[in-house]
Amino acid sequence: TDVELEPKEAILFLHPDNVLTIDVLYGSSEFRVTNNDSTLAEVRHEDGTRKVTVRPKQQGNVRIFVEDLKLESGSRVYCDVSIVGPRYVELTAASNIIEEGKETQFTVNVLDERRRRFSPDQLRWMNINLQIDSDSAYVRERALNVRRVPNSYNLFDVRGELVGEYKIVAVMTDEKDEKMSSSGFELSVYPPLAVFPPSIFAASDCVTVLSVEGGPTSRSRILNKIELLTKISKPNVVEMSRSDDGHFEVTAGAVGEASIVFELRFIDTQKAIASVTVPVTIGVISSVEIAGLANRRVHVGAQLRLVPIVRINSVSASQSSCPLEYIWSTTQTQSLRLYPNIGGYAGDGTEDFQQHNIGVNATALRPGEADVTLKIRVVCKRFCLSKTEYTANARLHIVPVLAIEVPTYVGYPASTSPLLLIPPGSEYQLPSKKDAARLRFSLTSCQSTVRGIEVRENGRIVTSSERGRASVVIEDTTNELEVEMINIVVANVHALIVGQSQKTLFLPVDAESTLRIYLQDQVGREFPKGIQGLKLRYHVGNPKVLQASFNNDNSHINLKGISIGSTIVWVFLSDNSEIFDAFMVNVQTLIEPTSPVQVHVGGIVQFSLNQKINQVGQKWFSEDGHIMDIHSVSGRAVAKAEGRTDIIYKDVVQTLARAQVYRTTRLALVPSNYRVFTNVPTSPFYQSEYRMEFKAFVDERELTSFYDDRSNINNNLRFDCSAAQSEWLAVRGAIEEDRLGKQQALVCYVKTKHYYPRDGVSFG
Repeated sequence: TDVELEPKEAILFLHPDNVLTIDVLYGSSEFRVTNNDSTLAEVRHEDGTRKVTVRPKQQGNVRIFVEDLKLESGSRVYCDVSIVGPRYVELTAASNIIEEGKETQFTVNVLDERRRRFSPDQLRWMNINLQIDSDSAYVRERALNVRRVPNSYNLFDVRGELVGEYKIVAVMTDEKDEKMSSSGFELSVYPPLAVFPPSIFAASDCVTVLSVEGGPTSRSRILNKIELLTKISKPNVVEMSRSDDGHFEVTAGAVGEASIVFELRFIDTQKAIASVTVPVTIGVISSVEIAGLANRRVHVGAQLRLVPIVRINSVSASQSSCPLEYIWSTTQTQSLRLYPNIGGYAGDGTEDFQQHNIGVNATALRPGEADVTLKIRVVCKRFCLSKTEYTANARLHIVPVLAIEVPTYVGYPASTSPLLLIPPGSEYQLPSKKDAARLRFSLTSCQSTVRGIEVRENGRIVTSSERGRASVVIEDTTNELEVEMINIVVANVHALIVGQSQKTLFLPVDAESTLRIYLQDQVGREFPKGIQGLKLRYHVGNPKVLQASFNNDNSHINLKGISIGSTIVWVFLSDNSEIFDAFMVNVQTLIEPTSPVQVHVGGIVQFSLNQKINQVGQKWFSEDGHIMDIHSVSGRAVAKAEGRTDIIYKDVVQTLARAQVYRTTRLALVPSNYRVFTNVPTSPFYQSEYRMEFKAFVDERELTSFYDDRSNINNNLRFDCSAAQSEWLAVRGAIEEDRLGKQQALVCYVKTKHYYPRDGVSFG
């Protein structure tokens, strides 16, 4: 068989260590190898072998000839080799979008001037790396994890470490440190797709709001190219609807099991990007209990929060809004007193009381035992079961505080030794009014109890997963008499309390409220705020009514009323949802007219309360009196200037309404058929009175809100018209009203006085 070469044509990167191997196929084993220019390449062939090696010397084109010496019919064959340098770098990837923590593979190709591709094994001599094109050193170092694929020179695995949009370039650096780069490749790293709560355990008629988290963010360049699809396995078990704010309301139906699948897909190709499945169990209430209360020992004076845990098929129920009534009681009122809300106690604590809020507050008054009873009644809606009432009982042990009093200063009462609680696996910065550089921090304790506690030079305390206790000694290095000791106990969080939740019993629309979050150990002592490493979550039962967020250190929750309605808010530990607090928020308006109030400059608004409240020091005031001024007693307000302000009523309760004051910026004539005014009755254009309607605008928005039919808003508007040629035309302006007195339109009525054959009549 005649001789053949593989490859018949090749490009060779000019590098002293780069070698091209040409395989000689077929023929005998005796060959003659020659080339047309030995100055361009070093060509070698060992007798008895079928391989020819080519080592480049300089750029150019060389032809390698191979001739079979034994075959008479064999002709000379050749391989053309182009010794060239790189001209283009190309970068491609298996995907341009990846989930945080996942990988995609990038491929680098290098081409010559004629866009011929170098073989991957030659890229070993080209010093190729991937880089993030960013001005931020943090992004360049942390955003992506780039690893070269083992035994490969042009393949890279890239893992997304930080969510964001990144531009990646392949960079080739030669021996002279000159760089050649590819075009930027846009890569999106999105948070893992998740749904909260991740599963649903609920009773029939309960409503659970699912929040889809993760997926491409609002800043992602592919956001408009993807869609979220859902599928329910058993529609008779659950029904689901999507609200305008993007949440999903799941209503529990018949008892049974189902699943809800959420899937992200590309719109054009329908290729799935990510999916998550929410298992659903709809069952009957198997038991109820009072969270964390059974046989709990607390100190005298401790403030507690009692909340129920409802179990469905022996599993803790999801954060759902259910048709349930809660009744709390205790008979040991000398030891424990129950309050519907802190600061809002009514009654002597002996009677049962029913409330909208599912939790109740309690104060440990004196040592002893106290039994707490919770009754939950099911309000039948679509599904009614035979059992509609459940009872939970728990016994609380109230013990004296272990406190050793020590003297402080003359004239001041004695104090107890300070105790600082810190959870395992967290950090806490000791606060100090003195310069930390002047202070020295150290631990003093026996070795058996100090395990898992570390104090650093700046007063930062770090705890491991172990429990322990120690004392921190703080010394002022400039004064040896300035010494303080703090006892530290590493303890688990036993309870969570959202303080002053009574403030949200009447939360006005657009109003905001910030509530402190307290963490307690088993005996009711408080953890300090500002602990790092302890993760909290919140869940709003009806996101259409309320928005929520944590502050920076998770020590407060911020609430804002969006629309009128009620919702339950849950706040809980991320790793233990049974350590939680739950409270009801009623978003409504106590003020009439309802917020937002829109009124024209010069208008008058009569504010009042729509509910009877025991008035003590009734007072109305405006946050900005330059925009709207209000009488402190009567509530009569005058709009004075453009802008937005809050009208606030402050008495036993505080509530507000948001007011927007605007001014007309231009008028425009509504097109009509009237183009000629005449007093000639026989003319086809004759009218006894012509009606010219105008529209009012605020900037570019048509002003319709000043046609307000609320009796407590009087925009106090007047519309006038005049004609420049008053000897020809009689003009009057009016604001038309319907039979209910609602302002309808701005109109100029025009009557002709004398006929005069001339165009150009004008009026304003």
